[in-house]
Amino acid sequence: MPKFKKKELTIKELELQIQLLEENITQTKETIIKTETEVNSLQLETDGRLVDMYISQKMNSRLDIFVAAEGTDLIKLDLYQTAIQQQTNNMLAELDIKKQKLEAEKEKLEEDKIQIERDEVQIAEQKRALEKNKEDIDLQRAVYYRKRNESLAKIDQTQDALSVITQEEQVAIAESRRLEQLVFDRVNSIPNGAYVTKGTIIGQQGCTGYCTGPHLHFAVKNNGVYTNPCNVIPSGHIPGCGSSTPLTGFPMQGSYVFTSGYGWRWGSFHYGIDIANYNTNAPIYAAHDGYMLSGFEPCNTSNPLCKNGGANYRIICQNKTNCNNGLKTMYWHLK
Repeated sequence: MPKFKKKELTIKELELQIQLLEENITQTKETIIKTETEVNSLQLETDGRLVDMYISQKMNSRLDIFVAAEGTDLIKLDLYQTAIQQQTNNMLAELDIKKQKLEAEKEKLEEDKIQIERDEVQIAEQKRALEKNKEDIDLQRAVYYRKRNESLAKIDQTQDALSVITQEEQVAIAESRRLEQLVFDRVNSIPNGAYVTKGTIIGQQGCTGYCTGPHLHFAVKNNGVYTNPCNVIPSGHIPGCGSSTPLTGFPMQGSYVFTSGYGWRWGSFHYGIDIANYNTNAPIYAAHDGYMLSGFEPCNTSNPLCKNGGANYRIICQNKTNCNNGLKTMYWHLK
């Protein structure tokens, strides 16, 4: 239940208490007036009795009383007067005590009423403060929902635009795949040992053999000796890698990332560089002119890193009869 609703209930309870106190105060006032009337009536009655007795005494002489009563009636009369006076005094005392108690009760009720009225005022102020806070919160909520609806509308517009773009992209991707299929069908039709020129598509990036993700392992030998590919490829493709007087071209185009270099890693020597294209099916290009050889290098299938049972590869040799003469480039993990 909201706080201001609780405050409203509290105010209603206090108003009910005030109403009950006012009724009690009214009843107490009426009781006090009634008691005062009883006291006044009793006092008048007592005064009347005493006056009648005094007049009766004056009308009869003491001698007649002593003679007629043989000396005892006067004593009885005095005792009777004393008893009446004592009874009256007791009743007056009780009524006075009752009046004092009622006055005290009335005063207490009036004090309680004042305190409850103060509480009512305080709670009413708290209620107004809560209502003000509620108005502020409602305003903030309205602003929030307005901005939220505006954002959702923009998102809907963006999604509509993206859906159009996505549809266009899907058409482009489909066309690209069709062209890639034509190209790679042609690549697969290149006979083993055929001569290819620099820049010819010789394969497709994949993840065969010992592989953790689609990439190209590119290695170079010059006159039968492994060399760092960064010493023979053109500069500008990989930061910190490449030569201003390159011996080969670069085997990849588009957007790619350099994932591993030439040298020692994980306890063994890595005789090449690894490049991963963001397009998992990216074409691989011949880095120089030469004779292309295709092959398959098996791997241990019990090893979870062994994919496809082994690696598909291409090798381009500058010398047809002896691949260890001149340049030899190697392209591993092809699709």
